[in-house]
Amino acid sequence: KDTLFYRDAEQLCMLERKNGHVEWCESFPLPQSPALLGDTVYAFNGNHKRIRAFSVDDGNLIGALDLSNLNYFSIDREILTSNEDLLFFSNGKDVYAFGY
Repeated sequence: KDTLFYRDAEQLCMLERKNGHVEWCESFPLPQSPALLGDTVYAFNGNHKRIRAFSVDDGNLIGALDLSNLNYFSIDREILTSNEDLLFFSNGKDVYAFGY
């Protein structure tokens, strides 16, 4: 509610909406579809074969999940999203839901 996640070709960043201050940026190739669940933001890499999890507090990498898929092109798709309780993602064949 108070933060905004944005990306460019090389990094994912968190912006504080109230004051416009960039809180943190993490570099990785072609970050796509950032989605927030609790205190963690998740983002695909450009070819949608890895989901990275970052702490909202400091941007530190918490972990990563490697997926096998048939999507060999770097395109932006809404296949990673969240609501207040669940994270949803797809590998192009199956849809997954993750929650606490």
